[in-house]
Amino acid sequence: MPAPKADENYTYAELRKMSFVDLQKMRVRLAKRANQRLVRLERSESPISGKPYKAGAYDIALQYLKETRGDKKRFSESKNYTKEVDAETGKTSYDMYRIKRDILELQTFLHSKSSTVSGNKDIEQKRVETFVEQGIDVATASSDEFYDFLNSNAYDFFIKGDFDSETIVDIYNQYREAGLDGKRIQEAFNKLKRNELARAKRATARGKDWRHTTLKDIDKELASQLDIQQRAKEKGGAVL
Repeated sequence: MPAPKADENYTYAELRKMSFVDLQKMRVRLAKRANQRLVRLERSESPISGKPYKAGAYDIALQYLKETRGDKKRFSESKNYTKEVDAETGKTSYDMYRIKRDILELQTFLHSKSSTVSGNKDIEQKRVETFVEQGIDVATASSDEFYDFLNSNAYDFFIKGDFDSETIVDIYNQYREAGLDGKRIQEAFNKLKRNELARAKRATARGKDWRHTTLKDIDKELASQLDIQQRAKEKGGAVL
C-alpha cells in the first residue's frame, strides 16, 4: 500500500496493515507535531481567563501520557520507542500494540479543535455568544470567574446529573445580577456537591437511594450566601 500520510486519520484495522517502518515514521512525525502544539498551548493565554489553554485536548493528552509514560509530559520522538533487547539472545523487539495505540491517540489529539490556540479561542468566543443569546450580559459571559465556574468540578457534577447546563447558567446569572460574588456562587455549588456526595455515601452504605440536590436546595444555598454577603457589607466587614 502507498506510504501513509501523517495528517490522515487511520483506524486500528488500517494501521494493522502497515509495515513497522511506516508505523514508526508516522508515529515520530505525529509525536513531533503534537509536542509542538502542547508547548504552544502551555505558552498561550486566554483573553478571557488569562490562563493557558490546558483543558480539552491538552488535558486528555496529558492523562494518556501519565498512563503510558509516567511523569513525562511529551510524546516520545525516538525511533527506538518501545524497543527492547533480549538479554540472552540479543534479539530486538518492539511493542507494536503500543505504537499503534500511540498513533490513534496522537491522531485524536491533532484532529481536535482544542489542540490549537486558535481553536480554543474560537470555542471560547462561540461559548460567550451562546450565553449572551441566553440572556447573560457580555461582561459576565466573558469574565474570568464565569470561565472558572464553567470549568469547575461542581458545574460538571451537576450538569452530568439532574440538571442541564442552561438551568445552572440561568441560576448563576440570576444571582450575579442580584449582586452575589462569583466566587461565592462557585463555593455554594461546591458545598452542594459535597453534601450530595455525603448523602450518597451514607445511603449506599445502607443499601438505599439518596436524595438528590433540587433547585430548591440550590436557591436556598445561594440566597443564604447572598444574605451573608449583604450583612457583611452593611457591617463594613470583609466579604469572605
